[in-house]
Amino acid sequence: MINFDSLPTTNEYSLEADVYLAHIEKAEMRTPKTPGKPDYLSLQYRLTRHNGKKAGVMFDAQYDSDKQLIQYKLGRFLKACKIPLKGQMELKDIATLVLNKDIVVDAVIDESGNQPRLQADLFGREVYYPTEQFDEIWSLAHPDSNEFMPVPEGDDPFTESTEDGDVEY
Repeated sequence: MINFDSLPTTNEYSLEADVYLAHIEKAEMRTPKTPGKPDYLSLQYRLTRHNGKKAGVMFDAQYDSDKQLIQYKLGRFLKACKIPLKGQMELKDIATLVLNKDIVVDAVIDESGNQPRLQADLFGREVYYPTEQFDEIWSLAHPDSNEFMPVPEGDDPFTESTEDGDVEY
């Protein structure tokens, strides 16, 4: 039986342009629907808000391109993933290196399609950041906020412990 009094009145996964912790859940090469275009790296992130609450899923893509803006986006992504930018590498090899990495992503709402969706903010600040910069970047995006929640060293905000234990004092 459905209890109408207990149905949620707000959507905790509503789209919101913001700065998120992003855990790379999927990273795989895909072939575009348009014939003749090169394969691309398709990414799926599990997002967490600054207050630690889950924020849903975001999809992204990286391309092997000669265009400076696309190369900038890829470079920022690799730096956020802490992959050294030396030598050469195939895009398909990057897919295996970034899987299960955590980064920070600046996201905006793209309303150009049939349905609004979050996408990396390529024209905002610097798109992607290492996780150590989360508090700093979030504070820049929210200068009037009183909220401050540092990400503890060695703590993984993407896993939940179900174990109870003694607390050392």
